[in-house]
Amino acid sequence: MYRLFYNHKDEDDKLEIVLSDLDISSSEELGDVTYYYHDDKVTKIAIKNISDYLKIKTNDMIINPIKDIIKLINLILESNGNKYQIEYKNQSGFIIGHVLEKDNNFFQVDIGKVITIISDIDINLDSYVVVSEIGSISIDKKVVRKYEVLTSKDLGLDDKNDIIYVEKDKPGKDYFLNEGE
Repeated sequence: MYRLFYNHKDEDDKLEIVLSDLDISSSEELGDVTYYYHDDKVTKIAIKNISDYLKIKTNDMIINPIKDIIKLINLILESNGNKYQIEYKNQSGFIIGHVLEKDNNFFQVDIGKVITIISDIDINLDSYVVVSEIGSISIDKKVVRKYEVLTSKDLGLDDKNDIIYVEKDKPGKDYFLNEGE
């Protein structure tokens, strides 16, 4: 999984593609593209002057970019040394979960399979919530290593630490995708 980050207010005008949260040990600049490595593994890619290629108006995480954006990124990477290609994935890494049981800080949540989530935040029983999938990239550019019920702050929606409750829906369904996408 990867996650795109961009802030249109930032003077850097840089699109970041975060692939991993491993420590960066080296980097290589090829034209407008900088590759960051942990040993020989690409962990992050930065494309500077992105507004020369694409107009984006966001100030943080790009949750589920459309296929044309990924195609354009790959063309930019190809024209600047072709060290890496991004695979289009029609998934955000944030899915719907149904809270089935709770016992103190332990919650049984159906995400297409039943999992246990530990949370210090009280979550309503029989509610539908947004859950981060293992392997997805969070707003703080870290790889998610355990399932978590998300707050509006976790998704960069606001600064509140409120659980995101959603309408009843199919557990495991991608929160950001509509049916048929």
